[in-house]
Amino acid sequence: MGLLVECPECKKRNSQKVKACKCGFVLAKFSGRVWRIDRIILP
Repeated sequence: MGLLVECPECKKRNSQKVKACKCGFVLAKFSGRVWRIDRIILP
């Protein structure tokens, strides 16, 4: 399970450790973060 931060410009989900998205948007200074939970379901 992991926490991901969604970029508001390109909607790509990034690790919470990433300071800037590949599209160039700075995630570290953005206050309106959208958090996503990535879960792995084992059979």
